[in-house]
Amino acid sequence: MKLERIYCTQCGADIDMDIKGRKAVFCPFCGSQFVIDDGEKTITKNINIHKRYTNDAEVEKQWRKDRENERQHKEYKWTMIGIVLFLVFDMGLMAFMALHEDHIEQKKVEAGMIQIGQSAEDFEGKKYQGVVEQLETLGFTNINTVDMDDSGLFVRNDTIDNITIDGNSSFYSTDYFNPDSNIVITYH
Repeated sequence: MKLERIYCTQCGADIDMDIKGRKAVFCPFCGSQFVIDDGEKTITKNINIHKRYTNDAEVEKQWRKDRENERQHKEYKWTMIGIVLFLVFDMGLMAFMALHEDHIEQKKVEAGMIQIGQSAEDFEGKKYQGVVEQLETLGFTNINTVDMDDSGLFVRNDTIDNITIDGNSSFYSTDYFNPDSNIVITYH
């Protein structure tokens, strides 16, 4: 018997294996089967054992669906990360602002300023003598009262019509003022 190199008839790969006593060989590269010529007969039929039974259109459709699902998952993930980062930043900013406001309030208290505790609207309609006592108790020293001298049938006597602090008639309960701020109480 004459020895020769064996090449796959389908893909042309060099096949290096013991073929002694074999009549057919499978190519380890492409899976094609071919018969070995022993010199007595020649068979040229190739059989591919790795025959595909796939629909390329379905494979492409599934591949595109998988890619779209992956894209949506990434989009969802980044959206959630963005929301979490926004919330963390927002909470941090709110905490910083609260600390800053506390620090400012502490500085005002240390500077001897007084928090009024009521808004301008809260004082309206109250008896002016009680409000004067309340403001003096808080530590205000420059309180002036103005009698409008308009009490009558429909107006309650000695009630506050308007109150200003340093000329400002619109203040809030959280505002701070100096103890010597000019407070003018106008009453009926």
